[in-house]
Amino acid sequence: MPVKVEKYNDELIIKPIGSFDFKLDEEFSAAYKNERTDTRFVVDMGGVTLLDSSALGMLLKLNEYSQGGFYIQYNNTPDSVRDIFDLFRFTDRFHML
Repeated sequence: MPVKVEKYNDELIIKPIGSFDFKLDEEFSAAYKNERTDTRFVVDMGGVTLLDSSALGMLLKLNEYSQGGFYIQYNNTPDSVRDIFDLFRFTDRFHML
């Protein structure tokens, strides 16, 4: 259960838990692949303890799938994860909540 998914009307919330890395690729992609592209996608990073480059790639793929219409829930995110987002300027590229 490293990826929790919650759906509310036209909003899908994806919550990676623990290490957000390559091991979650299939599960993360499966969470949104059957959704309409106009769904409001939110990735809640509050439960992430570690983030690697493959996770950044997964976020880029979601961004492409959603045509830029996804949000990253950024509050309550550990400093180490925030630092990675800042380093790679994801805070400039994506909608951060």
